[in-house]
Amino acid sequence: MLREKLEPRNNEAVSFVKNLELQVYTAKYRLLKKNPNGVFEYTVNGKLYSGVSYRDQMIEIVIQSNGFISLTTKFGLNILWDGDHKHEIYLCDSYKNFVCGLCGNADGHMANDFSDRNKALVDVTNGDKYTKYYIWGSKWQTFDDSPDAPA
Repeated sequence: MLREKLEPRNNEAVSFVKNLELQVYTAKYRLLKKNPNGVFEYTVNGKLYSGVSYRDQMIEIVIQSNGFISLTTKFGLNILWDGDHKHEIYLCDSYKNFVCGLCGNADGHMANDFSDRNKALVDVTNGDKYTKYYIWGSKWQTFDDSPDAPA
């Protein structure tokens, strides 16, 4: 499971990524926002790593020279993040039609990517771009049970 935690801003229409969390079987990997010194940090099962690469049986985390950190799994998932607000998620074609969520279903047809949890299409043809995508994205909102969630 891949989760994205957002960091609220003063403007409700804007938020930035606070962290990206990937759970693979019993292991939990969390890519954190760059620290105040601009150093990439992440946790593996709660243990903090700062400015170094990491590898285990399932994943590899590499701090790249192009200003991104990458997390690559053995099963074909690749996450790139600049440690602030831009991230890209790639999944190999083997998962076509086996995934869902805000990244779509990977079947190559963008028209059916805007669905809710029950696979019902959400109308994103009407309204301004912020409202229509907010309505669709809200269908995927989850309860925040992370340790740093506000009480």
